[in-house]
Amino acid sequence: MEFDPDAVAHGVLPLDGPYDPDRVCAAAAVVAELVRNLNHATLHRSAFVYPSQVGQVVDSIRGAIGRLDQLFRQVGARLGGFGADPALYADRGGDGQVELARTRDALSDARAAAGGLEAALAAATVALSRLGLRGE
Repeated sequence: MEFDPDAVAHGVLPLDGPYDPDRVCAAAAVVAELVRNLNHATLHRSAFVYPSQVGQVVDSIRGAIGRLDQLFRQVGARLGGFGADPALYADRGGDGQVELARTRDALSDARAAAGGLEAALAAATVALSRLGLRGE
């Protein structure tokens, strides 16, 4: 049986919902854990036999990074809704509106950084596509 990444992802957070905070937070935690696992796996020679396999990993991660712009934009927009809630506060005596603005600015910076990272990974993918080993 072939491994189906879509089925795994939909098992954690179905594309068509239902959406709830626990599942959304769990999906983000799974992304972080998968990166941790990739970090561990790529320490070992057995992780790759051919340069093209490295290219597949880099290109898949490029795709994930490319989707972060939409995620950060939508999260920032959702934060805007919290700004209208009179129950919003910041702990330690801070101003909730100020902290909200800082968060949205940081997400904007993250969007810009993700765009640069995606471009760099696209260049790496192109370079990797030109590599091979005889017999591959």
